[in-house]
Amino acid sequence: MAEPTAQKEIPLLSHTKIIFGVIVYIVLGEFLKDLIIFEFVEPYFYRLYPTVTAERYAEISEYLLLASVLIPIVLFFIVFPVNAANRTMTRLNKDAEEKNAALIREKKRLDEMFRYHSAVMLIIDQAKSGAIIDANQAALEFYGYEYEEITSMLISEINILPGSIIDAEMDRAHRRDKNVFIFSHRLKNGDVRRVEVHSTPLRDDEHSLLYSIIYDITEKLRMQAELEKSETRYRSLVESSTDHIFMFDREGVYITSNNQVAQFGLVGAEALIGKHLSEVYPPDTAQLYLGMITEVFASAQTVSFEHPLKEPKGLRYHVDTLYPIKKGAEVYAVGGICHDITDQKKVEEELKRNERSFNVAKKMIHLGVWVHDLEQDTHWWSDEQFRISGYIPDQIQPDRQQFLETIHPEDSQGVLTAIEKSLRDDVSYDVQYRVSRPDGTIRFVHSYGQVERNRTGIPTKMIATVLDITDRKADELERDRLIAELGRATREISELSGLLPICSHCKKVRDDKGYWKQIESYIEERSTAEFSHSICQDCLDEHFPEYNLDEE
Repeated sequence: MAEPTAQKEIPLLSHTKIIFGVIVYIVLGEFLKDLIIFEFVEPYFYRLYPTVTAERYAEISEYLLLASVLIPIVLFFIVFPVNAANRTMTRLNKDAEEKNAALIREKKRLDEMFRYHSAVMLIIDQAKSGAIIDANQAALEFYGYEYEEITSMLISEINILPGSIIDAEMDRAHRRDKNVFIFSHRLKNGDVRRVEVHSTPLRDDEHSLLYSIIYDITEKLRMQAELEKSETRYRSLVESSTDHIFMFDREGVYITSNNQVAQFGLVGAEALIGKHLSEVYPPDTAQLYLGMITEVFASAQTVSFEHPLKEPKGLRYHVDTLYPIKKGAEVYAVGGICHDITDQKKVEEELKRNERSFNVAKKMIHLGVWVHDLEQDTHWWSDEQFRISGYIPDQIQPDRQQFLETIHPEDSQGVLTAIEKSLRDDVSYDVQYRVSRPDGTIRFVHSYGQVERNRTGIPTKMIATVLDITDRKADELERDRLIAELGRATREISELSGLLPICSHCKKVRDDKGYWKQIESYIEERSTAEFSHSICQDCLDEHFPEYNLDEE
């Protein structure tokens, strides 16, 4: 913008000075005429030309006077424009110097940006077979070369593609047909990295240069490959699942689904995608679903609910789990899994019936159950276990101390030893012991249990049954008593059998220790028999005839 201003200033300055000179000439013309002619020209002229006539001198003086006026005018037109031009050139040179300094500073900034930018940058001379003529610090660190090394190399020494393909790709970049490429570059240490190259032609009349920015995308490609594998596995998992897996938008419209849509009488996911809930579910179920979807969008929490569904193959039961799908902090969709629990419901009903029967059986045979969760260190007793221990169900909070207090002191060590052996040696827990009830009564029990272990063999839970065998124990004690008595009687009979040494005169019997005893004492010691003395009829007749009442 400075040059147009200087061009307007030149004629304006010159005309002003010319006008000023003309005014001076008009005002001071006669004075200048006399001064120039009579003071300077005339004396000098007559000395040079003494033969000139006065008329000729008057004519010459007129010309001289005219020249004296024209010379300043000519000087105005020549000298002052030249001075103005010089001043203009000075300003232009100053502007040029400033612009040149700005260009130098800009070049320095650009050079610093190139040298120290974190991105890998190369400048390649296509005309010289792809010679690398410059590289920044990031390129030196990435490739592992020194500056002198890499700037003496061709790009084909780094790019593992054949040279013909590299040349063709450089041509495409130079023509701007394509400026983003995926290559494999070999580093100095031999590693090969996948890179994304952004190449742009540089304007240079002498060279055909390409300015390339290189990004290492090896990890990015690896992660993309892993993501694709993961997505493939996920899709395979979703499609192979027997559950219905789907996604809703905020309005309750299916936006994705796997192929498990037979429950709706449909074939293939495409038949369901785009449909609204109300098109596939009864009104009450669809309303329930919409309420749950609204709750998930509002709370960003997972919800589960159970509902029946009349399918083409009959009434089925499902449990659905809905969960939020977020983009950042915002929930943009709701994912869901629908699991058929009809068979499970049947099993649960059967288990409930069996449990009721089992509970009745437990009460009838007085069978209790206790569970010790070793990981959580918690204890659980069945109702019958409470009764066997002398408590009403849930009267106390079962724990290790309560369990030990129910065991008779004389039996507690044996029970603990059996439990420790089962935990240590992975054998069944099998022990009989006495239970001391709070009311002082004693019950006999037989306990049998197993230890559950995790995959590493560490015990996680111990489960045992406790059978009240008090009545059976009483029967066993009675049986043992009878057996003992029978054995004793048998031994007594054995002792009274065989050959007994008896005195033929006094009828005493000799025992196994060699002592002679009355036969009555001998028999009483070896049997439960007792003697009462009387007299037989023969002895009465022989020894006491006077008392023979039969003769009288």
